[in-house]
Amino acid sequence: MKTHAYLIMVHNEPEALKLLLSVLDDSRNKIYIHVDAKSTSIQPEKVSKYCQKASIQYIPSKKMYWAGYSMIDVTLDLLEASIKDKNTYYHLISGADLPLKSQDELHAFFLENEGKEFVSGGKIVNWKIASRYKYYYNEKWAKYLKRKTHRIIRYLSAGLQTLLFINRTRKLNIDFYMGGNWFSITHNFAAYVLAQKKFIKKYFKHTFCADEVYIPTLLYNSSFKENVSKKMNLRYVDWKRGNPYIWQEKDYEELTSKDLYFARKFSYENHPEIMEKLRGKLLSSDEKG
Repeated sequence: MKTHAYLIMVHNEPEALKLLLSVLDDSRNKIYIHVDAKSTSIQPEKVSKYCQKASIQYIPSKKMYWAGYSMIDVTLDLLEASIKDKNTYYHLISGADLPLKSQDELHAFFLENEGKEFVSGGKIVNWKIASRYKYYYNEKWAKYLKRKTHRIIRYLSAGLQTLLFINRTRKLNIDFYMGGNWFSITHNFAAYVLAQKKFIKKYFKHTFCADEVYIPTLLYNSSFKENVSKKMNLRYVDWKRGNPYIWQEKDYEELTSKDLYFARKFSYENHPEIMEKLRGKLLSSDEKG
């Protein structure tokens, strides 16, 4: 049986996680969860019961920080845990995500497109984005500083390192790419990513927001680039109305009319109605199937 791995990063909103697990509960799925070590609201024993058919594995918790290397580190940990089961596809999502299609629809789509890599990415051509990985940053800045202060210090640091001719990627003869950090990738590409762990740590540790850079960069500088789907990463995220926008009940038609397979961001604490409405649709579709 072809199985799919769902790699879930979660740090809050246990009710949202419970609902997400309920729509992923399928014998064709294996679920791997990382709970941020800073979290106090997620209790595995209370959410695991929402999966009766899919297997669940929790990996050791680490502290995660926005825009830091910890995002990459945990993604690699999730891949390490799941690769042993030789799944057909590996879907990286957060606890604030939901699929937009039923499990029958998802598995049929990936079977039809087996071998395709669903990753978004475009070549980096401007200094602002390139500064994320060309220079050195301290992840703890995001831990102790407000976001506006963090941005000012980051740009000052980048300017100083430019004057000092620092460029940690100078010796690399590759192009860098950037896209969303969420993906759906094949077993073979997942294994390739893990084989590059030393390279990833050397060139992406002490960087800023490089979780949006390392996967597209590895992909487009390898033979796997021939397998990239035109549908990119299949995610629907609205950055125009929010950071990102949190979906509401009034967005139901918009979400269900899209030819995409996952969406974020949801909040059960603030807008449970849209999540419950989507769950009803997804579960009824699988029952009919």
